[in-house]
Amino acid sequence: MIILPLSLLAEPVCIEGISNPSDDPYLEYAVLRAVERALIESGYEVSCGEGSSSSSLTIVSFQEVPIAYTPEQRINLYNLTLRLKVIIGDKVFTVGATVPYSLPSGSSGDIPRRRAIDDLTDKIYSYILQNLRR
Repeated sequence: MIILPLSLLAEPVCIEGISNPSDDPYLEYAVLRAVERALIESGYEVSCGEGSSSSSLTIVSFQEVPIAYTPEQRINLYNLTLRLKVIIGDKVFTVGATVPYSLPSGSSGDIPRRRAIDDLTDKIYSYILQNLRR
């Protein structure tokens, strides 16, 4: 019985970029991280060399919708929605998710929003994994 390293059996995939219409660089980073993780777990190798399949990611929509207000009329609860189009070789699919996040007492801050983006990409990751394994 011959045992080969997984890297010799894995199909290489090159992520050529992310089309990101939003101005949030953390969103792009989190999406890329989730897609790379899903590719690796599905048995692909993420590399841009000779013989690599091309892939592209497009953030179709990224919305932050206020859903609750404080008594002082400040927004303190949002729904964050992300839709992502994924093209990997001959596979094309769109995935999306929505998560709520809150800002205490209607203040503004980046940390709760980044946590919400991480929650979104965790959900997106599982949907991408399901589509890649089909």
